[in-house]
Amino acid sequence: MAVFFRDWFAYFFLVLAVNSLIINLILPICNYVMRFILYVNDIPFLSYTNILLILIYQPFAAIEIIFLVIVLFFGTFLHFSFLIQGVMYIKVYHRLDWINIIKITGKDLGKISVFNFLIYAFYFVLILPISGVFFKSPFIAKVKLPNFLLDFILSNTILSTLLVAIYIICLYFSLRMLMVLPLTFFEKQKISVIIKKSWLLTQKNLWQLIWRSVLLVILIALLAVGLLYILYFIQIYIDSIHHNRIALLTAILSVLLFQFMIIFFNTLNFVTFFNMLTSYTKHEFKQRQCHRPR
Repeated sequence: MAVFFRDWFAYFFLVLAVNSLIINLILPICNYVMRFILYVNDIPFLSYTNILLILIYQPFAAIEIIFLVIVLFFGTFLHFSFLIQGVMYIKVYHRLDWINIIKITGKDLGKISVFNFLIYAFYFVLILPISGVFFKSPFIAKVKLPNFLLDFILSNTILSTLLVAIYIICLYFSLRMLMVLPLTFFEKQKISVIIKKSWLLTQKNLWQLIWRSVLLVILIALLAVGLLYILYFIQIYIDSIHHNRIALLTAILSVLLFQFMIIFFNTLNFVTFFNMLTSYTKHEFKQRQCHRPR
């Protein structure tokens, strides 16, 4: 955590700016494109109940929707890649340089083949069980089973047992594949070699990685909950002694501060976890061929 707090504002602003761009610009554009696809193809809505009918009777619409999903997967990959490059750059130079980070990210993305991208798409699906804990991406925030399907599965003993088993298997493989993307930016090797190396690294350090990850989550969660409770009790105290207008103003400020604290602790979680992963790969950030700031 000491690495994070040394340049905490640069890390915080990196995550805040990127996530704000995705939420306020990129995702609304994707939502508009999806509505346009449905409108042009005369599809009233898209859900799990009619997706099979669209695939059978409206193949062109299905291709357009699948292409948009691929774009979202690429957006997730680009998001993760850009944040990793930003974290690496800040740790080396103790500053945030958008131009150089964009150049580095673009240079690495240009070397990724279609086959590698498909592997990475599968990789992101595989690490979904733990990605939400350490990496908050607006692109995958809504990836979840619909409530009616989840209720149906949980009401059936066999299906619920199968779901738990599948989740455990995915969790295991997600842990074993956890080093893939960080290694991608350290080593210029084939994706198959990187996957094997991730498998070997996690085989040697799997249980240590698990308990360190759990400890990290618990410590940050306790710190976050503690500060949020302090904020909550301060607001209660202000409500009890001040005029309604002052209490309303402090309540609005508390909500804003609460939202910034969520982003702050998510950033702390991501940066600390990524630093932990690099300690297992035995790579140092100084080994990265970054563009030196002018």
